[in-house]
Amino acid sequence: WRRTEDIEDYVNSLVLPTQEHSDLLEAVMALPKKYRVAIYLYYYEGYSTAEMAELLSLPEATVRTHLARARAKLKTFLTEAEYYDGQTAY
Repeated sequence: WRRTEDIEDYVNSLVLPTQEHSDLLEAVMALPKKYRVAIYLYYYEGYSTAEMAELLSLPEATVRTHLARARAKLKTFLTEAEYYDGQTAY
């Protein structure tokens, strides 16, 4: 017997220290599910890529690919958001 919890429900219960943390978590949650889960497990829960591969029944290389693509998407999203907010250092 294994109980699972929806990530979105868990995220809604979190209290984050700053608005930056909230914005980052919002960006993570906007990612496609396979990338969102990878980022969440790696950075928020502290799992290694080997542990994640076992949990998700995926090859470890696939998990690393999901992480790399998720980071790239987050970088693009956050850079564009910063640009549109007028907070750039240009």
